[in-house]
Amino acid sequence: MERGTPIPNSEGMGYYVTGDYSSGAPEHWRLANQLSRRVRAALDEHRQETWRRFVEPLNPRDNSLWKTQKALKTKRRPVPPLHGEQGIDTKARVKVEGEKSTYRDLEAGVPQGTVLSPHLFNFYTSDLPRTDRTSMSLYADDTVLVALSTEAAMAGSYLQRATDEMAEWCNRWKVAINADKSTGIIFTRRPTQRRAQEVTINGEAIQRSNNFKYLGVHLDRTMTWGHHVAETIRKAKIARARLYPLLCGECRLSLRNKLLLIKSIIQPQLTYASTAWGHACKTHLKRIQAVKNIALRSTVSAPWFVRNRDLHRDLEWTPVQEVIKTKAVKVYAKATNHENPFLRAAVDYVPDRAATHRRPRQQLLDPG
Repeated sequence: MERGTPIPNSEGMGYYVTGDYSSGAPEHWRLANQLSRRVRAALDEHRQETWRRFVEPLNPRDNSLWKTQKALKTKRRPVPPLHGEQGIDTKARVKVEGEKSTYRDLEAGVPQGTVLSPHLFNFYTSDLPRTDRTSMSLYADDTVLVALSTEAAMAGSYLQRATDEMAEWCNRWKVAINADKSTGIIFTRRPTQRRAQEVTINGEAIQRSNNFKYLGVHLDRTMTWGHHVAETIRKAKIARARLYPLLCGECRLSLRNKLLLIKSIIQPQLTYASTAWGHACKTHLKRIQAVKNIALRSTVSAPWFVRNRDLHRDLEWTPVQEVIKTKAVKVYAKATNHENPFLRAAVDYVPDRAATHRRPRQQLLDPG
């Protein structure tokens, strides 16, 4: 390419090469780098414009926003249809050392994700044995046994008796229990009570852990919610990083749609199950608020001297702690008048401001 050759840019044919280089680099290298930068800029502009045209029409009323949120967070799998001569047409195959077998018909069971699965599961497990001094919680194939006692040894004996009866029921009905995936935990703040007898399933000891995950909530042995807050922040940061091309100040997406993405994708991850852990200490809640503040500041490219409270006021944004309290007020009001007696009993207590150990309903007394 000779001197004076025009190079196209976004405004047209207006850039010309003079050939005066102080670095001594070959002229064709300079031209190649300039063209590469312009191509990358054009591709970035095209990507931002495509996202803008995709996001701006989203509307929560027609479920388009909800579908986009689910697509960004999880990868959906197709649900097999329910049809056939027997009512259920399900095929399966196995894979061994890279070799796949042919598809075979399944004569029992239902496809995963169908509406029949929860009802059939409830019918099948309706006669699970219950024991005194223990309670059982069932959700899909997850089973939780809880025993309450002031002594860890007594709680362990209660759990062992309940576990033995449940193992006997499972063996009778050909239901396999995976002891390797079972976890035991003692909730206490007294170090002397953290040792108890081992609980076994069919002779296999259940591993002991300091925390475990149940229905998306991480429970630690002291119930201080530090581990859950750390995992919540980690997931929210991953979502924020994936949305950064849309939330950064250079993106041409409107501010309304940027805030809508934060409210519909990042905020639900930060406040998931907050009714259970919203009474955590202020230090944990401030860490969650910091993640949200960083997303807001990057959205509007706020300089360092702009305070977070001014940013919330200008954007008319609600802080996380106030969002958690508002959600708790609605949930506890609904649970108090619920038809389920167990749900009413779970929230039937008066929180005490002077209590040393805070309970979930304590967040109703916290300032918003």
